[in-house]
Amino acid sequence: MKNIIIIVGICFGVALCSCEDSLINEPPLKNSPVGNFDLLWQDFHDYYGLFEVKKINWDSVYAVYKPQVHEGMSEAEFYAVSTSMLSILNDAHVTLFPTNPDLPRWSVDLEDGISHQEDYKFEVVKENYLQNHKQAGGVFDWGWLSDSIGYIHVDHFMVKLADVDDAMKEIAPALKKAKGIVLDIRDAPGGQDPVGQRLAGYFAQEKYLYMKTRKRSGPNPADFTDWLNWYVDPMGGGELKDKPVILMTTRFTGSGAETFSLAMLELPQVTQAGDTTAGAFSDNPMRQLYNGWMFSLSVGDFRDASGESFEGRGLAPALLWENNPADVKAGKDEALEKAIQHLAE
Repeated sequence: MKNIIIIVGICFGVALCSCEDSLINEPPLKNSPVGNFDLLWQDFHDYYGLFEVKKINWDSVYAVYKPQVHEGMSEAEFYAVSTSMLSILNDAHVTLFPTNPDLPRWSVDLEDGISHQEDYKFEVVKENYLQNHKQAGGVFDWGWLSDSIGYIHVDHFMVKLADVDDAMKEIAPALKKAKGIVLDIRDAPGGQDPVGQRLAGYFAQEKYLYMKTRKRSGPNPADFTDWLNWYVDPMGGGELKDKPVILMTTRFTGSGAETFSLAMLELPQVTQAGDTTAGAFSDNPMRQLYNGWMFSLSVGDFRDASGESFEGRGLAPALLWENNPADVKAGKDEALEKAIQHLAE
């Protein structure tokens, strides 16, 4: 997922509207369950970018949940109503951070029981499969899986573009003679979209469109910025541009790693394998309730080059290769073994 920066003590001002305008210049609502619920609902009404994509009528949601809120309810009861309402969005980028230590951080993934990854561990790859292991650029691990199959693991996409260039100047020439490449982002939670955009350029032969984005620009649900087209430009010396690539993903591949996947999947030599990605593409800034609880919300509408949105459903692999957690715990990565075999054929 795109890394969420939590700013405690004062609400994070979304670029669309300053904190001062939304919380100071308006008459403050009472710090109560009713006041906090109204603020929570209103912020999503004003800033959330995916109502159209998800076919959700937010006014109808208010009509269902507002009657469940009353001034005498406990924090736990308010938490239950709020998280029930937010779960309707089916958005892994929507998270609630209560200040009460007895109430856990909430997101759809946590509600579904997905709290930590068990179907993949990079340590298993490094200890049992990866030869000539090297690191580059702070987040890249690379080497060989066999005499002819190269391997690149990306930990996350929160680095500088210069770090990508420095790393790929080392990696690309070294893997030039590989028959194929496994590009592993199975545990990449996200990061900055331009980082993935730059990395994809090292596998591209020509410039191409891979993504269109827009963001909420006003309180009307139809208020959006103009569409912004995202292109990949070819980078480097062309060492990796003609090689088959297996792009490995899981449900923990999210946000900036998913927009990188959009870029890679436009290339004819790339095949996605593993499991479906998280389905959370948009930017997700933080906001704050009157009671101090923080929450994040998706302000954008991110789509692939054809205009299709994968929010809430993720990118499904062409080759569904799922690991058994027990096997991973025992040091076996069956999905990776299948990728090696696939590229060797």
